[in-house]
Amino acid sequence: MEKKNIQFDISVYKSVDELTLEDKMLITAARASTKLAYAPYSHFHVGAVAMLNNGEMVNGSNQENAAYSVSVCAERTLLSSASMLFPQIPIKTMAIAYHNIN
Repeated sequence: MEKKNIQFDISVYKSVDELTLEDKMLITAARASTKLAYAPYSHFHVGAVAMLNNGEMVNGSNQENAAYSVSVCAERTLLSSASMLFPQIPIKTMAIAYHNIN
């Protein structure tokens, strides 16, 4: 067995106004993607958008089912779409947003 240590840094912003123009655009697109969610049970609409290294944007949203185990989260929908539409193209940046209907 080989053991690896993976580390990463995150940046925390106080306001969307501190983001780059590209990141603001991703947040706006992620918020818009919440409208594509199908969440009749939780009423928790999630949208996700990724900017790929080739400049393409791909989005996803959560899709619920009465049997929760077959529901799909927004991130998984996004990653599935990105891998099918643009195989082998890495994701540069991802934004995730939610809208709670209740």
